[in-house]
Amino acid sequence: MAVAGEIATAYGVTSWQEGAAKEAAAVCFKAWLDQRGGSGNGERAKILAAVRAFFEARGEARFAPFDSDHYRPTHQKN
Repeated sequence: MAVAGEIATAYGVTSWQEGAAKEAAAVCFKAWLDQRGGSGNGERAKILAAVRAFFEARGEARFAPFDSDHYRPTHQKN
């Protein structure tokens, strides 16, 4: 987007100062990165969060030993 903006500025399509498109793209990228939570592997964090949520919601019913006093049958179908 920065390159497109800078080319448009060079051809007089915008009234922006040279470098303004680059600066605006950098601001937008930083805001996106902050919202995303950083530049790390987001997929790995989402997978771990899904696994954690599964165990928190169904762990005891699905993984408790049958002879345990804490055994509860599974009522969820998924």
